[in-house]
Amino acid sequence: MLKEHQPLLILTALPENINTKNQDSTFFYFTFLLFSSIMGQDRTIFTQEEQILAIIADTHVHTLFSGDGSFSPEIMIEKAISLGLSHLCLTDHMDYDYTDGGICFEFDPKKYFDYMTPLKEQYQDRIDLMIGVELGLQPYLSSRHHNLVFSHPFDYVIGSIHLVNSRDPYYPSFFEGREEQTAYREYFECVLQNLKSYTNWSHKKQKLCMDTISGNSGCDPSYFDQK
Repeated sequence: MLKEHQPLLILTALPENINTKNQDSTFFYFTFLLFSSIMGQDRTIFTQEEQILAIIADTHVHTLFSGDGSFSPEIMIEKAISLGLSHLCLTDHMDYDYTDGGICFEFDPKKYFDYMTPLKEQYQDRIDLMIGVELGLQPYLSSRHHNLVFSHPFDYVIGSIHLVNSRDPYYPSFFEGREEQTAYREYFECVLQNLKSYTNWSHKKQKLCMDTISGNSGCDPSYFDQK
């Protein structure tokens, strides 16, 4: 049995019928692979209705506090309740030094908690609400992120790789003018640098969850050796 706050990492290969270019499809597959294993069901194909009904928590949700968010926290919370979720964590972006796309992905932590904290009490009888953050990891920002996280009562912390050497791999320009293998190698090298930089983050109330997803290479490091 997992100890309290012990992170669980599941690595698996996607079956052929799952389209890794479709983020929802990939998300639903991993959700139900875990769900079916917990329930003792030997299944890999689920209807969309089964997929929606099985989800009881969402720990990666953005609101208008994020540069790419459009809805208030209340709207997101009410939607989660209407879908039957029992747990919700709001994790707005905090990406220091992000310059691509002309969007600011930073918020004022004090204003964030002043707004979010009363919502916990307001909705306590309807949903378990947590206040989190999604950090845009960069090795040189480790100390700054550490100060941010341990200076505020975040319930949950996501660590994402949004920039690779100051460039966002979301945009096609990251891949232009070089082989795909080279681009992905740079990405994974950046992931490794961040893993080495973000150490000593254990805390009884907080968890740094590394969010790194690549649809092309899957989980097999030998991908690069085959090219």
